[in-house]
Amino acid sequence: MSSIAKLPQILITIQLPNEYIDMLSNKSDIVYHHNKSELIERELLLKLIDENHVNAVIYRWRYDHIDVKECQKRHIPIGYAPNVPTNSIADLTVALLLTTSRRLIEDIDIVKQENWNWNITFLCGKSLESSTVGIVGLGRIG
Repeated sequence: MSSIAKLPQILITIQLPNEYIDMLSNKSDIVYHHNKSELIERELLLKLIDENHVNAVIYRWRYDHIDVKECQKRHIPIGYAPNVPTNSIADLTVALLLTTSRRLIEDIDIVKQENWNWNITFLCGKSLESSTVGIVGLGRIG
């Protein structure tokens, strides 16, 4: 009689890249319930957790959408990593600032359409030189 250790089960409710799924499936049994068009109702989610004896992991950097008391009652750990997106969001903010000031989307469309109607301001946006630029926010970023 062999004793094979049972792998932990993970309930995945969002679409993840295949490489993440592959990595997780090497160390766990995956219960995959993903439907982009509808949210999972609370009762269905609890049923999936109960039927499959699943511990749940939430792939987010906030937890205000999680029923913390229910997770504590079910001994489901909650991971909270508030600093994960901070640098990426700051980087994206600067990228969007440059994209809009330099009119990059418009320029990309011109290049794709080969619409070379040159004029004195052709493919020119506003330089950020001598501009006052700042990030205004209420959290870790601004």
